[in-house]
Amino acid sequence: MKLEDVEPEESALVILERICATAAGICGGQAAILTYHREGRTRLLASYGIDYRFRVFEFDLEKAPYERDQFVVKYAAGTERFYRNFAASLGISNCTLFVRAPVSVTGRHTTSLIILGTSGVKRLSEARLRAVREAAQLSREKLDPHFAALDDDSEHVSAVATLAEVAASVEISPNLVGLVDDRLKILAISASLAETVGRKVADLVGQRVGDIGLQSGDAASFLFRKALDTGISPPPYEVIRPHPDGGMQVFVVNATPFSPMDTKQYFVYFSARDVTAISRRAETLSRRFKPTHQEVHGFEEPSMRFLLDTLVRRRALRERNGISYLTFESWRLPIRTYQIAALKALKQNVPLELSHAVASRMAGEINHFVGLSAFKFIVPVPCGNSAGDSCLSLEIARSLGSLTGLPVLSCLSLPRGGGSSHPKNNVRRARMSLTETISGPALLVDDVATSGSHIEEATRLLRPTCGAVLAVAWIGT
Repeated sequence: MKLEDVEPEESALVILERICATAAGICGGQAAILTYHREGRTRLLASYGIDYRFRVFEFDLEKAPYERDQFVVKYAAGTERFYRNFAASLGISNCTLFVRAPVSVTGRHTTSLIILGTSGVKRLSEARLRAVREAAQLSREKLDPHFAALDDDSEHVSAVATLAEVAASVEISPNLVGLVDDRLKILAISASLAETVGRKVADLVGQRVGDIGLQSGDAASFLFRKALDTGISPPPYEVIRPHPDGGMQVFVVNATPFSPMDTKQYFVYFSARDVTAISRRAETLSRRFKPTHQEVHGFEEPSMRFLLDTLVRRRALRERNGISYLTFESWRLPIRTYQIAALKALKQNVPLELSHAVASRMAGEINHFVGLSAFKFIVPVPCGNSAGDSCLSLEIARSLGSLTGLPVLSCLSLPRGGGSSHPKNNVRRARMSLTETISGPALLVDDVATSGSHIEEATRLLRPTCGAVLAVAWIGT
């Protein structure tokens, strides 16, 4: 496409997204974005090549190592921290090319056209760089009528499109995308996403987001509500659900709040990308490394630091029988056996430093996703077979309480000696019970969720009186 080949009847958003696609092609880049930056916050007005449509994030471009009105070309961008971190914030690793053309620089905002490329990008000719400048100028022409609204906080405009235009783009998209309102009801959904969850588009529109299958229950409500309340996109996360043909299906989900030009209300645009094949290949590669499944004996001095340093950071929304829960880390397959052995030994006498470290990690993640202020109580999954009156889930909950100021209520009980919590033996354990009735949103905390059975049982006991329950676990398998 040539820069002048835009139809006058097309919306500003469509034109700007086509400009981004053209700019990426000019530079041989992976992605191109139009960024609007003000007061430490960056939003994407248009994008190409990434999953983050309309994304809003707190990345301060005013701290960039270049002047606001400077045209920048960096060929070894990944070697410098600022460029590497900026690319990573958009899900791009191994960034080698960074091209930035100023679009509009005023006392209120800085708007830029940025192209990001990975390995294999060659040096750009002067003709190509001139074309990038032309793309930036054309972007300026299309954005000029909208800058007044974007700069005016009382207008609450964050997207250069009407609600109808965004909804229409969702309906015709070949990707897994959807649009929900501030009541978390689905306004539009793509046919491909409806097909993925085994439903018809007409059956999903008007339903709550939890009904679509990819994001379920209270977790989705908390996640989307935090985005709507703060105006900030939550970090991307995985949704792991049973595959119709067996095994697990993995999606990476991105969600962002935005306010269109014709209303001051905020909506959430979300997208999902199926990464099941990638996850399976990664697991296959991991299993080639030894040791993997042998028994471990005589693990005399398990290292807390070993465990904390070797777990894989993996934000995931998992589900068991309609009950969803968030997990933040997972085992590293080649050394999984040793990690489990280390954790078992540590749980015999939980070090205070371990519960503090885990609680600190979890608090940061929870705050990013849903906000700790959403909860009235913290409830630990009961200790069950753990020795004594303490266990890791309880200690993590107590440390979270200390960090957040939220009261910790041990209102669930699991008789000791009632069988193993391992899923293979779970049918033999005693049932959990509610020892105290509480009301108000609760944060349910577990240490390791292997099958999710404890979380499911606890959530079902709490939900009738608490209303909303968000279950979280440090490690998910």
